[in-house]
Amino acid sequence: KLSGATVTGGTLDVGGSQFALDTAGGIDADVAIPVERGQRVSDSMSGPSTFVVVPGAGHSSNLEAPDLVNPAMLEFLAGLD
Repeated sequence: KLSGATVTGGTLDVGGSQFALDTAGGIDADVAIPVERGQRVSDSMSGPSTFVVVPGAGHSSNLEAPDLVNPAMLEFLAGLD
């Protein structure tokens, strides 16, 4: 947590949705940062935020699915002032 930090330019938050068994035997998404937590973090940003879930990717979604992440990044960057 960054105390006193404010993001005003907007954020693009990306998370993978690859399923894996958790330690309790249930199913979870990105085992490093679950989709629900990523969405909560994105929603808590002080500026505008966009949360993108990359189907079939894990925590390194930009490396695992650049064909899905790169267009989202380009669209986000094109919308910045």
